[in-house]
Amino acid sequence: MDAPAQFRQQLDKALEKALEEAKWEKIKQMLRKDPPDPKMVELVERMTKAIDELDPIVREAMRDNPEALAEWEDIMRMRDDPSDEKKS
Repeated sequence: MDAPAQFRQQLDKALEKALEEAKWEKIKQMLRKDPPDPKMVELVERMTKAIDELDPIVREAMRDNPEALAEWEDIMRMRDDPSDEKKS
C-alpha cells in the first residue's frame, strides 16, 4: 500500500472513530442544560479546535478525490449548521 493510500485509510479510521464517539446530538443536549456541564463545554471546545486544525490537512489530502472531499465538506457543514440550535 502506498503512503497516500495508507494515510487515507488511517485518516478514515480516525475520523470514523472520532465522529462515532462524539455523538454530537447527545453532546448538544447535555450543553443545553442550565448551567451546562463545564467538562462537556471543554470537550466540545477541544473537539472543535481539533476539527479546525484537521480541516486544511484533510482538504489538501482529498483534493484529488472529489467524492471523499464532498463527504468531508458535508461533515463540516453539519458541524457548522446553526439550524439545530434554533430548533430548541
